Amino acid sequence: MENDKTCPEHVTVDLTGVGGWEDFWGRIQTAFVFSDGFGENWDAFWDVLSKECPASKVTVVGANRLPAAWKNSAGVPFPEMIRRILQRAVRLRICRCIKCLPPWQPFTAEFSSP
Repeated sequence: MENDKTCPEHVTVDLTGVGGWEDFWGRIQTAFVFSDGFGENWDAFWDVLSKECPASKVTVVGANRLPAAWKNSAGVPFPEMIRRILQRAVRLRICRCIKCLPPWQPFTAEFSSP
């Protein structure tokens, strides 16, 4: 998926008061400025984050307040999935910087409560 929009340098995802699946993925898409063709699933989130979004910092607010019943197909709660994907992105960015691959900066992720 080619994105003609630009992902910001610092992304803040506010998940406080998310009203449902569509709202959750809509906030992810809006915060990261993903294209309209974004697939609204974890694989699509990883694909776009790792290939099209050179943000150097991501702050996630309110993930701890997502419904406990929200889990992926393996039973992993959504807040943990977000952490895992962002931690994986941190490792990928560090490797790219060490290997002098695309001119992306190291990446940090923060989680905070509203």
